[in-house]
Amino acid sequence: MKLVTLSTLLLLSSLFAVSCSHWNPPILSRRRLLPREYRSPKNLDKGQNNIDRLNRSPPIDSDAIPQYVLPPSKETARGDMGGGVRVSDILGKTREVNMFASMTRGDENISMRLDNDSKDTIVLAPNNVAIQRLSHKPWENPSEYTAFGTQEAYAGAAGQKRASQNLEKFVAAHLIPQGSWNAGKEVETLGGRKIFWEEKDGKKYIHPGNIEVEDIVSQVANGEVWVINGVIDYL
Repeated sequence: MKLVTLSTLLLLSSLFAVSCSHWNPPILSRRRLLPREYRSPKNLDKGQNNIDRLNRSPPIDSDAIPQYVLPPSKETARGDMGGGVRVSDILGKTREVNMFASMTRGDENISMRLDNDSKDTIVLAPNNVAIQRLSHKPWENPSEYTAFGTQEAYAGAAGQKRASQNLEKFVAAHLIPQGSWNAGKEVETLGGRKIFWEEKDGKKYIHPGNIEVEDIVSQVANGEVWVINGVIDYL
């Protein structure tokens, strides 16, 4: 009985040894654990943490982000109309009307108006020749010589006040409080005079007075500047 048992054990041992010699389990390659499309980076820096570099997000393309541009404000649009240039700037740069330009700068209220983008003004600027042709100075009123005398009309504080008022009337008579002016349309100046203009033989004339318009120098953010060869009645 013992002999049979021993033989059985020997047989089983032999079979186990044979089976072990023929069984070769597959070796799992670590390469199979990586995705097929994986490419090892070639520019890893040995001195840095390469794991962090691999985990970094790609740079953001600014061109791919939609850009939203707000429409310009009303004030900006008005400024662009004349490139930020105002009526006061044109008067100061137009040599043939520099005498009238200096008179506008002498009145604080008028000067501020011509420099204000929110107040449109058409300036009918008499050229230097027209002012020099006057029989009296713009700050003079011939009737005041009769009333106060030649020496006293513009002497002292009272005389200076009268001269200042006359000059203000002169300038105001050449300013129209609007931004455009059509032919044949009657408008009122800041001095209270009603005038209009017409075109004859390719030239513009202001009435009353039949005053020739030499040029429209510029149309800017707050109005226009017309150079005229004459003076609007202001007395």
